Amino acid sequence: MSRIGKSYYYLPKKRLSADKWARQSAMYPEISAHYEKHHMEPFHDASPNSGEDLIYKAIDGLQQRYAFKPSRVKYIALAYQVPCFPNMTDIFINIRKRYNFHHAECFSVRELYCAVPLMSLEVMLALSIRPSSANDLSIIVSVGRFYSPLFRVDGEYIAGDGSGALLLDNEIGDPILAVHNTMDTRVNLRDRSNIWDISYLISLKKVIEEAVDKSGISIDDIRLIIVNRAPLWVWSSLAKLLRVSEKLFYCGEPEIGHQFVNDIIVNYVSALQNRLLDTGDRYMLLCLGSFGVAGCAICSRDTTFEMGLG
Repeated sequence: MSRIGKSYYYLPKKRLSADKWARQSAMYPEISAHYEKHHMEPFHDASPNSGEDLIYKAIDGLQQRYAFKPSRVKYIALAYQVPCFPNMTDIFINIRKRYNFHHAECFSVRELYCAVPLMSLEVMLALSIRPSSANDLSIIVSVGRFYSPLFRVDGEYIAGDGSGALLLDNEIGDPILAVHNTMDTRVNLRDRSNIWDISYLISLKKVIEEAVDKSGISIDDIRLIIVNRAPLWVWSSLAKLLRVSEKLFYCGEPEIGHQFVNDIIVNYVSALQNRLLDTGDRYMLLCLGSFGVAGCAICSRDTTFEMGLG
């Protein structure tokens, strides 16, 4: 699948303040203290809904915006971290039955933290070399559902619940020029020293250079860099390393908060809704995950279908 056709994210309306989770994690002083620092900040909470419910919310959102035949869906990738699913049911069987995706091959891509949606995208592109029809579609669903406050703490952030989805198409949407990911965790050291900080930047710079080289364009052609919610110093330091303006980086809407694996899809949808890209603009999706994993996708904006001309 060579294009990002449609995108959608779902965030629960219910929001809990961090101090409530602090009380729930009182047996773990370090975790509890982290929540206390954020005190009354609200975070999206999906309870009593399950992670499976959030998957359905994301796919339902896609279907409402782009009515496609279930028989067209060839692949479904589920991007997540293990703590999201203590479920005992076979989620893929349930998805196939619920949406009549009887012809779809399903698989999971997990344990890559915030970069997992872009790794899913790279897997989808690799699968697209198989014989296929121009009508084939693929769906990437990212989901974050945390059943314990212990799993919500991600570095200096607290993660909220939510889900996101990308519909990949062969003919309609934004052409994907290149995708590259790295899982080299050697850049992570035990003590978070200045060397640790620099190593993250080296990992990011390498993954960007590989993606740019594959795309056939230069970094100067990039109109916008859409990133996940990592510390702002990461992106300001990376801008200096790449010798580009910090204004190129779009970190999303602050009031949404950290969405862990959903960050990049949430911020991508936000950039489109705020009309930050025009037809023909080249843009980058860039993720930095814990332990040094990183992903980069380079795309070109195409609004033909949105204007009713496709």
